[in-house]
Formats: sequence, C-alpha cells, structure tokens
Amino acid sequence: MEDIDLPGHQYLVLSYVWGRSQLVKLETCNKDALSKPGTLAVEPLSQTFKDSILLTKSLGFRYLWIDKLCILQDDDEDKQIQIGSMNQIYSLACLTIVDASSSGVNGGLPGLRPGTRTVVQEEVVVIPPGGATRGTDRDPDPGLSLMTTLQRYAGRSRHFLDGTPWDSRGWTMQERVFSRRMLVFTPEQVYWACWGGTFCEESCFENQPFQLHRSYPHANERDLSLRLPFPYGLPPDIIQRSFWTLYDYLVFNYTNRNFTYAGDIFDGFSAVSRGFSALSGENFSWGLPRSHFEAGLVWDSMPQDSTLRRRNELSTLPMTSFLVNVSFPSWTWMGWIGRVVVSIAHKIFEYRLSREVFVFEHHHDPLRLEPVQRTTTASGSTVEPRALPSWNVSRDQPATLEDLDAEHQSLRLARLGKIPESLLLFFWASSAFFTLERPDGSFCQEILNSSGDWAVASLTGPHKNFCRGQRS
Repeated sequence: MEDIDLPGHQYLVLSYVWGRSQLVKLETCNKDALSKPGTLAVEPLSQTFKDSILLTKSLGFRYLWIDKLCILQDDDEDKQIQIGSMNQIYSLACLTIVDASSSGVNGGLPGLRPGTRTVVQEEVVVIPPGGATRGTDRDPDPGLSLMTTLQRYAGRSRHFLDGTPWDSRGWTMQERVFSRRMLVFTPEQVYWACWGGTFCEESCFENQPFQLHRSYPHANERDLSLRLPFPYGLPPDIIQRSFWTLYDYLVFNYTNRNFTYAGDIFDGFSAVSRGFSALSGENFSWGLPRSHFEAGLVWDSMPQDSTLRRRNELSTLPMTSFLVNVSFPSWTWMGWIGRVVVSIAHKIFEYRLSREVFVFEHHHDPLRLEPVQRTTTASGSTVEPRALPSWNVSRDQPATLEDLDAEHQSLRLARLGKIPESLLLFFWASSAFFTLERPDGSFCQEILNSSGDWAVASLTGPHKNFCRGQRS
C-alpha cells in the first residue's frame, strides 16, 4: 500500500457496525493482492461494502475509504497511525455513508437496491379520483390520497439516530462527531444530515425549530459535531463554558455506548481528544483535560446507575513508552464501564482560585516526577489564579523521588521504574492539624431573624458554635 497525494480529489467514507463477520479485510498477507485493480470485484465482500461501492459510483465519486479495507488489521503500528488520523479522515471526507440499521456488515444499505426495505408505505384513498369534475370536463378530479408516514422525525425530544444499532457503538461516536455531511440509511428511509440541517425522503425540515441545538446533559442532544460554534465577540467566560459543556456531553454520550472489545475505550475517544486539541491547544491525559485536571478527577457515575464496574481489560493497542498493553488507571473514567458524568463546565469559575492540591505523574528516561501542567483554555486565554493564601508554600511546589521514597516505602524507585508512565498519580497538599476538646456542659445558641427576634429555633450540642456575624 502506498500513500499518495491527491489534491482536488474528493472521497467518501463508510461508517458502520463491524459485528462478528470475518469476510475480506486488509492484512499483511493479502495487501498486495487487494491493491491490484479489479480485485474487490471478485472478492467475497460484505453486502454493506458492495452497496457502499455502488453508491459511491452512482454519486460520481471515485474514492471510498473503509476502515476494514484501508487499515492493516494485523499491524498495530499501522492501526496506531490510522487511528491517530481518524479525525482528519472523517472531517476531510466529502460525505460519510452511514449504515445505521444493521448490527453487522452483511445487512446492506436499505433502499439502495429494490426489495431491501422492510417497510412499505400504504395509500389511503380519501376521495376516489374521477368522481367529479374540477371546472371543466378536461380536468377530472384527481381525488385525495394520503400515505402512511415512515419513521417519524424525532423533533426536539429525540434524534432520528437514537435507538439505532449504529448509534449505540463506541467507535461510531467520533465518526459522527467529525463528519461534515452524512447520508444515513435506516430501515425505512434515507436521511441527509449536515451542519445546516437535517432532511429525509418524505419530509424536509428547513425551518428554524428543527435546526441543530446543543444542551447538556439531556438525552436529546442532537449536534455531536466538534467544531467551534461560538459567535465572535462573546465573553471569554461564555466561550469557555460552552466549550467544556460540549466536552462534558461527549464523555456522557461516549460512556453510554458499547464496545465489542472493552480495551478500545481509549482509541475510540482519541480522535475527539485530538479534535479538542486542534480547537484549543488543550492536552489530555487518559481522556481528562490537563488544564482542568483536578475537576476531571471528580467525575461521577449517574445517580440511578448502579452498574458502574471496573474495566479489567488491557488497552487493545500498545501504549506508553514501554509499547505494551496496559491497564486503564482507576482515576480516569476510561478505567470504568458505565455511564459517567464529568462537570468541568460547571467548575470553570473555581479555576480562578489557586490549586490547594498539586498532582504529579512519573516519567522515565530519566525517572522523575513532573506536575500535571495547566494549558491554554478554549478561549485562548489562561485562567488567572488568585493570590496564594499565607499557608500555601508555593504555586510550583516541587515533589521529588526522594520525597516519594520517604513517604511510600512500598513503592521503591526500582519498582516505579518498571511501571509505565502516567498510570500513577501523586498528590501534594498543605495540611493543618487541630485539637478538639470536649468542653464541660453543653451550649445553646439562639437563632435570630433579620429583625433580631428569636426565630423559633436553636442549636444545642457539646461544642460552642462559631458565629459568622454579630448583630449590634
């Protein structure tokens, strides 16, 4: 296989659910054969692949990108390169063909060929034609007929992709996020979706109420595209909040999806991370933004979701400088299976305060501890910390290997040197110690209202209460 520059040449991409099918796929042993012209015409391709090739030709395009036929499936190095470019592959494509109806690659694209749709519209005759005249004898009344509707457009409460096999899969979220235009095949009709609106075969929705909206954390989120949707001139605070609201929702949406291989959780989100980096200069560590790392660490599960469990699988592809399959850290949402809520957008203003806890990670060559550094936010401005309190030693408080060796005898440096970098976090914080003594007797303090009258309440206990204010 050879990469060539094709300036001015447009291409399509296919987004689909893999399923369990093991038909033709690109591997080292067959890459030369599959590169020969005409090979795909005789190979036993899946029906979805055949239909996508037919559609590409019908639309007048020459090139179609299909991951199973364009990525070496037995070459981890090639997989890493291609997965690392997934945001560009989908965002630069002229159109994404989406098979949203099938749970595998053998379902085909419904409606592309005769007899491939499962639902047939029925005609309901209200007024039979020809029974009366309209004005003249040469204008027979055509009558009035109604057609049963196809799958209804979901409106504000639901997206038309909700509930489809395609939209439940982990890998397809980033494909939806970066696609500029999508031609979506469902069992009943075809949809066109782009940044400007959504259309379907039986209806079109060009009016304002059906345009794309963003909201969080509602399940009716409709625009998952990762682009800068903020008008120029907005205050930086609003831009930052909008930026992180989108991140929060994408994590929420992503963790509600399924993977055939649970170890794909990192790779399936990597394009989204790169997309955020391209927009803002943000850096990510295991899916958490380094500029708001402390806020990212306090992610939580959905209150009504009791199924959150540890992800025990190793990463599918080799990672870290050790180039090995690693366990997912427990401190990131990627280390768990289940719906997750990250609320960075609601903690933006807390970051005008200085950090009271410092987070460090270890690196190799040489072995060292380095702080998790803050970076530029989406608005291009840096969040200014407030003046440090008197008890806080330094904003750049260092942590050394000697500190680690003294405080954690069980984690000797020799052992740390064998652990891949960035899997462990180390925390530094100032601490203060207080002594509480139980006084003799008990205290009772009345609560007064704004007029100075007793508010029919009191606080009673063994400890004297602290008064935050006094009335004269």
